[in-house]
Amino acid sequence: MTRVISWSTGPHDSIWYRIHGTKGAMENNRWRDTEKLNLYLQKTIDQGKEKNYLPAFRRQAGEAEKAGHGGSDFFVVRDFVQAILKKEKPPIDVYMAMDMTLPGILAYRSALDNNISVEVPDFRREEVRKKYENDDWSPDPKDKKKGQPPPSVLGEIKMPDSVFLKR
Repeated sequence: MTRVISWSTGPHDSIWYRIHGTKGAMENNRWRDTEKLNLYLQKTIDQGKEKNYLPAFRRQAGEAEKAGHGGSDFFVVRDFVQAILKKEKPPIDVYMAMDMTLPGILAYRSALDNNISVEVPDFRREEVRKKYENDDWSPDPKDKKKGQPPPSVLGEIKMPDSVFLKR
């Protein structure tokens, strides 16, 4: 089960991430040293223990930041190229990427349908892929096919041209 909460209130903008699982949780610091991660494991939480560390990838931060999106694109592309060159499975393959992407998409689908429970499919199984192969559900305002959802839970919203990239 996943809950995506995309709002917050606070004294100022912050870059704060928190992930909870059945065996522990991870979060970065909120307003101080936001690059540091805090790991809480179920077996040590009752003892008040946590592990704090700076992710190893920070040594390439300068190069990564030049790639845009706060450096996130750099690591995905680097790992993909390295996997090809080394003939290894990438750290995040297409299935793991779907595991991380689908909950957000399906949360929106659920929100538009009175918050019903929505199955998060596992595309590792061919029978599941077949079930969804013609699913073209898309909130993209440029997709004019009949039956597509609105781009916002508020319905159709006219976006000013200034928000779109000029190519």
